[in-house]
This record gives sequence, C-alpha cells and structure tokens, in this order.
Amino acid sequence: MIKKNAGKLLHSLKSAGFGASDISDVLITHAHRDHIGGILTENDNLVFPNARFYISRTELEFWFAQQPNFPNSRRPEFGHGSVSLVKQILGAITHRLEIFDAGDELFSCIKTQAAPGHTPGHIIFTVYSGKLSITHLVDLVHSTVLISNPVWGTQWDADFSFGIDTRKNILEQCHKQKSVVCASHLPWPGIGFIERADDQWQWTPKPYISPLLLTF
Repeated sequence: MIKKNAGKLLHSLKSAGFGASDISDVLITHAHRDHIGGILTENDNLVFPNARFYISRTELEFWFAQQPNFPNSRRPEFGHGSVSLVKQILGAITHRLEIFDAGDELFSCIKTQAAPGHTPGHIIFTVYSGKLSITHLVDLVHSTVLISNPVWGTQWDADFSFGIDTRKNILEQCHKQKSVVCASHLPWPGIGFIERADDQWQWTPKPYISPLLLTF
C-alpha cells in the first residue's frame, strides 16, 4: 500500500489542479505491486475514492485462483510472495471493479491488447484521438536493454519464454506501424519509437525540450 510521501503521482495531480477525488477511472494493466500498490493508503482506505477500476478478466481470474501458479518463471518465489498482497488490494475494490477482455475498447478512445508473459492477463493499451495515438507498453520492457535484447526477459515474468515471444511480436508490430510508444520503466521522458539497426530493435527517444532548461 502507498506509504507517506511515496511516489509523486498525487503531488503531480495537485500541481496540475486535480485532487485524488477527481479521478473517475483507473486502468489496471496487471496486478504487480508496483502497479496496484497506490490504490490503498497505509490505513487501507481508497486513494481515489470516486474511481472505478478496470482489469482484464484473465488477470483477475489468475490472481484469485485458489493457488496462482508460476511454474515457468525464473524466480517463482517472487510471484508467490505477492499473492496475498494482490488479493488484499483487489479484494478491497471488488465492488468497484469493471471487467474487460483483452481486445475490448474502453471509453471510445483506448484499445486494449493482450501481452501475456509478464503476467497471464498483462495488457498494453493504445490511447487514440483521430489519427493521433500512443501505445503504452507497460511492463513489456523494463529497460531499453530488453528492446535490443528481448530474449533476456526479467525475473518478474510469470512465464519467461512466453514473455519473450510476446515481447518480440509486439516490438515488431510497433516498429512496422511506426507507433509512438511509452512504457512504465523506461528512462525519462519514456516516449519514443521502436526502430531497427543492424537487424536489431533499438529504442529511439522522441525529442523533447524540458521547460526547466528554457531561458528567455
């Protein structure tokens, strides 16, 4: 659960003129603790009291199985060690959950896509408006190294080999479509393109200018 002064989301929302009570919808891409830990406070109260929470059917069913299993993980103890916490957090918002299937469209502007391997129900999504779009790869990659070397995977992947196959397929998809992409764990600003050089994918950040560096 969220600790005092943990993270910067609530501070960023406040600086943008929003409060936690203004948040109406939260998309859960997968149920690892660093992606759902901010749902509850230390006292088990909802951080976003007015929100509905969206999660894929496959992800929810996996974690609420009697004994979630991680036989194809390189470090299954990591997965087993998270089960009770995940059930606690998701259990606290059961009455607010909205279940979707990968491939469903949400809010008429978000396309969801299955990206299994990291977790069974891990999804990535594309936010679009007209011809403009950005695809969030979430935890498909945890580093630019996994873009150029997708066979390495991570110790947090529930199914290591399946995660590699998924990573390769989606990276190629993004490359061919020239998609603007972002991901949770890539270095700032975390927005860019999947390109190829010497028969290898590579991460190309989208050029940006930090307003903090501007002088007048």
